[in-house]
Amino acid sequence: MCKKSKSLIISLIIFSNKMKILFIIVLLVAFFSTNKLSAQVNFKCGVGFTPKQYDLPGYNELIDTIKSNFRFTQQFFTMKWAVLQGINLDTAYNQGVQNQINNYLIDLIHQNNIDLLISLDITFSNNRQKLNIPDTCSGVPCDSLFQQMSVKQAYINEVAYIARKYKPAYFALAVEIDEYIRVSQPAERNALLQAISIAIDSVKNIDPTIKTFVYFQFENTKCKNLWNTIKPFADISDIYGFSSYPSAIGAYCSGTQPIFGSNLPNDYYDTVATIWGNQKPIAFAEIGEPSDSNYILPVASEQNQKNFIEKLKISVSDLKIDFINWIYLYDVNLPDSLGGNYFNSMGLLRYLSGIAKLGYPSFRCDSIIPYFINDNYTITSKNFTFYPNPCNNIINLHIPITDCQIKILDLLGNIVYEKNLTSEYETIKLYLQNGFYFICFMQDNKIIATNKLIINN
Repeated sequence: MCKKSKSLIISLIIFSNKMKILFIIVLLVAFFSTNKLSAQVNFKCGVGFTPKQYDLPGYNELIDTIKSNFRFTQQFFTMKWAVLQGINLDTAYNQGVQNQINNYLIDLIHQNNIDLLISLDITFSNNRQKLNIPDTCSGVPCDSLFQQMSVKQAYINEVAYIARKYKPAYFALAVEIDEYIRVSQPAERNALLQAISIAIDSVKNIDPTIKTFVYFQFENTKCKNLWNTIKPFADISDIYGFSSYPSAIGAYCSGTQPIFGSNLPNDYYDTVATIWGNQKPIAFAEIGEPSDSNYILPVASEQNQKNFIEKLKISVSDLKIDFINWIYLYDVNLPDSLGGNYFNSMGLLRYLSGIAKLGYPSFRCDSIIPYFINDNYTITSKNFTFYPNPCNNIINLHIPITDCQIKILDLLGNIVYEKNLTSEYETIKLYLQNGFYFICFMQDNKIIATNKLIINN
């Protein structure tokens, strides 16, 4: 999006050939502020791996939904500190029902060609000033600082193990680490920086395509002006990573009113590029706004959540963004001790019912959810094929079911073609201009398959 400056349109009108009178009429002075007015969305969109229900059908539906509509999904890992406790890493990550479920789900993510973002938590989620190391290791107090070689080595080994076993596309080696950096003594900061740097090198040796980074809490960083303090950790990252919850800014800036809905300033995130420059892309590994009233944001609503998503796209449109990850796909059920009152309604779909919220179609990014989706639609996937792609306005369809409908949308969500399909193989002729479109197959008012279509005449 270009920022527009003042422009003057001068109209010269001659009313009479005889009089040759020249009237200079200044009709319009178009003054546009530097505010961003629209958004070009050109980043990857992802969602947290939260199912409608925690069983096999729920997980399969979650996979189908993510595969159809998003580019990647996020899995949170809590640092186990296995080596520090004398536990074999294979044992720590493979034994037990929860590990088996987690491993099965990650295999499912890879089998469906969905990119994986792993976020590794090394501090307590309800106390970012403290590492989440157990109090005792083999019956004696654990070492508890990165200055201690045992802690550093345990961290490096576990990071390398996770990268080798789970093969993420993105790997956040520390989550919201800014507050721990802030309260640590210089020696601990340096030891932490060294450990993360070595861990990044070990990941790159395993697979150089994995994007490695640590991420910071944006509101905390902005309110406490931690930019210089955390910059060395950003410098060793492939991307500048953040979490952001503007409606909870009062928790970091005392007395500051929540920023929510369309109140998000257009330049809210510009500080990153202003201070750090544009050398690296920016990524939001966590972002969200609740849709239900809570103690932090009593005025939360589905409409405000939708407005926030729309304003978010505008606010980042001038920045070099790699990806944005919406914290939850479905609502969750966290206890209040972990912020459940605030976070539980941040999903784009309702827990158990799976009903889409108003903001669901708005979180479209480069994997677009068509505008005509509403609360009555559920996303699943089928083995639909069409070819060639790109095409010259003639496409061949193979449809595994009959009695369905095809809709083709432009990038604005306008339906430019639709037809009822009754046979397994069909050829259709379009009359569309060159460009990108989205092809959707529907049955019983539900989208059952979507994909991108390129017209190249």
